[in-house]
Amino acid sequence: MEKTFTIQEANSLVPKIAGMFDEITELNKRMEEVSTDIESLLSIWGDELFDKENSDNSYYEAKIKERNCMAKEIHGKIHKIQETGAMVKDVKKGLVDFYFITSRGLVFLCWKPGESEILFWHSIENGYPGRRPVSELQQMVSPQVK
Repeated sequence: MEKTFTIQEANSLVPKIAGMFDEITELNKRMEEVSTDIESLLSIWGDELFDKENSDNSYYEAKIKERNCMAKEIHGKIHKIQETGAMVKDVKKGLVDFYFITSRGLVFLCWKPGESEILFWHSIENGYPGRRPVSELQQMVSPQVK
């Protein structure tokens, strides 16, 4: 079974996760810029770009390497978040879920960038569109979690 959290435990991770998502967002922006450069080079040169004698080949290879490094860094940050027991659901939107036990079973505590703490939860089946205020969980908390 996956790690379960109390609201307090999940909230204690929010600053760390928020900081990592700030970094991920910045890396994603830079990676998109680099990808645009790569696409431009490919549209200008086509297959000639892969020729080592091409004047833009080394620039192209440097951009590919830069993009790969950023992708690896993003994956590393996602891995660090998931090592906490949290689950990254959407990298672009920054959606992160934490398993939480209620008297009715497992649900997800839900966080996204811009939220300073866990404000919402949703059932495992409904996902993000079914987010509800965390205040509703008080009557659903399992006795061993209180």
